[in-house]
Amino acid sequence: MLSSIIYFLSSVIPVDQLPSTDTRKTGYLCRMTIVTCAIIEKDGLVLCAQRSELMHLPLKWEFPGGKVAGSESPEDCLRREISEELGIEVEIIARLPSSRHSYPGCSPFELVPFRCRIKEGLPVAKEHRQIMWVSVSELRSLDWSGADIPVLENYLRHFAGEYRHHPRK
Repeated sequence: MLSSIIYFLSSVIPVDQLPSTDTRKTGYLCRMTIVTCAIIEKDGLVLCAQRSELMHLPLKWEFPGGKVAGSESPEDCLRREISEELGIEVEIIARLPSSRHSYPGCSPFELVPFRCRIKEGLPVAKEHRQIMWVSVSELRSLDWSGADIPVLENYLRHFAGEYRHHPRK
């Protein structure tokens, strides 16, 4: 869940144990929390998830996903989170450029998006208020969480044209 991700600060590691140019004033480096999200496509539509009233950023829309746990790869994290949140198995099409974000009073995190398609199952909102298939042309009309806006804009800039040339079936 993104709310738990935002409030989670990964372990603090002495600089001499982790190479980096960012040492901060304390001589320690805070490991950036990595969060994944899935842009799940189907016939010119994208699956969007609305956060529940009980989550951080209630009722905002997002691409589903979650925090990388332990030593798992972002790809494995995405598959696990999508299975837990939506009850489906996805096939990753491509990893997209990541973006960094932070909310007031929270630790920054890196959001790593993936273009995906459903490999098996039908999506069900297990944690979100609702999920909805949205046409690419209507994606901007949703009230997105701040972290998802750069991901959305990058996706639209680079991939929305594919749907103009290949309309829905």
